[in-house]
Amino acid sequence: MITAMNELKEFVPVIATLVGGILTIGGGFMAQLFMQSRTHRRELTKLKREKLEEICALSQAIEDWCGKHLGSLVTIQAKGRDDSPALPRPPMRQLQLLVSFYHAELGEFSTELAKALDSFHKGYAEYAKALIEGSATQELFNDKVNNRCETVRRASRRLLDSACQIACRYV
Repeated sequence: MITAMNELKEFVPVIATLVGGILTIGGGFMAQLFMQSRTHRRELTKLKREKLEEICALSQAIEDWCGKHLGSLVTIQAKGRDDSPALPRPPMRQLQLLVSFYHAELGEFSTELAKALDSFHKGYAEYAKALIEGSATQELFNDKVNNRCETVRRASRRLLDSACQIACRYV
């Protein structure tokens, strides 16, 4: 029995070294996994925050686009014809793609803005036609253009407010 204990004493340092090595390797592996997980989460948060900033900028660009169209109506009214350069389409598609890919929780507000923008665009075309024909009235302007532009602004503001609430999560 004493001989067996002496033999076991000879293996204790070897066993301790093996166990220590295994724990060191395992601990290093776990630390690396933990760091990669944190880095991935941080990068994902950064990407979502950047896309949220893009969504806000696009929403503001849509509001500005609406305002530029109102300005072009003044030109049409003054000249009696539409010779203003065509304005580029608003970045609604890009905004909807960003929302669907990165922030689906804003989908309802994005859809509301798209509908308001479509309504404004149709009203604008109808009013511009009436201006050229000489049948435009203030009531028609309010109904077809001004109220609809205001609806676009309100929808854009709701989208921006919701985006700000989401952005607070990333701070």
